[in-house]
Amino acid sequence: MDIDKRAVPASEPAQPVASRKPRATSVPWKDPNFSVGYVYSAEMMNHFSPHGHPEQPLRIQSIWVMLTRDELTKKMKWMPIREVRKDEALLVHSEDHWNKVMALQRE
Repeated sequence: MDIDKRAVPASEPAQPVASRKPRATSVPWKDPNFSVGYVYSAEMMNHFSPHGHPEQPLRIQSIWVMLTRDELTKKMKWMPIREVRKDEALLVHSEDHWNKVMALQRE
């Protein structure tokens, strides 16, 4: 997956494109046959929040069904799921957000 520019959440003030940091790549890019990559694992179906967070199993399932039904995964490079590194998360989230997520894991 080549580097792409991060999306700015509605709650975050807009910044000029030049000042945004690029997102980290998960796997070194070596395959000239693919220009798009994806990360998927059935483990993603365990990501559930009872508080209405948008990352719900039904959302992940719906995206996966569409990608496989239309055979789009054959045109993309699959990359294995893994835990995000702090430096990667901080490209798109604040350190305060990172600390809150880490604190939730200890509850």
